[in-house]
Amino acid sequence: MKEKYGFKFESDSDCEIFLHLYEKFGSVDKFIDELDGVFAFIIHDEETGEVTVGRDPIGVRPIFIGQDVNGNYAFASEAKALLAICTGTSIKPFQPGSFWSSKTEKYTKWWNPSHNLEEVDLSTWDEESALKITAELLYKSVQKRMMSDRPIGTFLSGGLDSSIVASMIKKFHKENNHDTNLNTFSIGMEGSPDLAYSEIVAKHIGSSHHHVEIQIKDCLNALEDVVYATETFDVTTIRASTPMYLLSKYIRNNTSDCVIYSGEGADEVCQGYLYFKKQPTPRDGALESKKLMDQLFEFDVLRVDRTTASHGLEVREPFLDKAFM
Repeated sequence: MKEKYGFKFESDSDCEIFLHLYEKFGSVDKFIDELDGVFAFIIHDEETGEVTVGRDPIGVRPIFIGQDVNGNYAFASEAKALLAICTGTSIKPFQPGSFWSSKTEKYTKWWNPSHNLEEVDLSTWDEESALKITAELLYKSVQKRMMSDRPIGTFLSGGLDSSIVASMIKKFHKENNHDTNLNTFSIGMEGSPDLAYSEIVAKHIGSSHHHVEIQIKDCLNALEDVVYATETFDVTTIRASTPMYLLSKYIRNNTSDCVIYSGEGADEVCQGYLYFKKQPTPRDGALESKKLMDQLFEFDVLRVDRTTASHGLEVREPFLDKAFM
């Protein structure tokens, strides 16, 4: 959009784009659908006094809303930051794919990851076209996320999702003649299938692989920090967050990589969970997929953002690209 509208930036921050867009269009609703990325923003218009708050489609970037005893609103990227000024019951996650205005004190939904399922005609799709378009869109998603002034690495569990992402990063490097080393990272306990499979994938794509082996005591010792960072007591989320927290800590302490790719969102968007095999109809599968995507900000996306950000890392998730979804 910088090139599209001829904006002249005065800083190196990508967040500056919000100010230029607001100045050009005058209101968030006139430009927010053009945004293609992950974000949470607050804009205060000094002339009108209006405050507008917005969040990316899936809720990859965290933001919370709360009210004090006098009904005043407050916003923060972590719930714990609002505890001192807001009533506890008022603090809630900001709705993804929405913006909020202080004029109306209401949410406006600006993006939804699914079309009207009643209008989708599956008979117009053939498998060859579907596979081709899916691959092209995912690769474009990886490409657009390669912009970085900091080193890029990627999580690699050895499963399909993270392996595809890692291989596409290597493909991008090769096509653009980047003589760039790619660090891949996996974690697990002794004998973990993830560690074994990730070694195979890393060898196949030619990455510099980091194999991090942990013990049960490492996970138990990290639990308090994990709960503090993720701000959730959901058992499944904490269980999955703990190794990712420890792996992010390893990346921070042992490498210069700051931008980390992840395969998050693939199972929800592409119906990768095994139980999808039992869906009665394609439409039922699509409805279940949409439900899971609507909940991502409370579970898997929350996990990967908080565990990486708590160690100063920035995560990028190609499967949650707008065009791909």
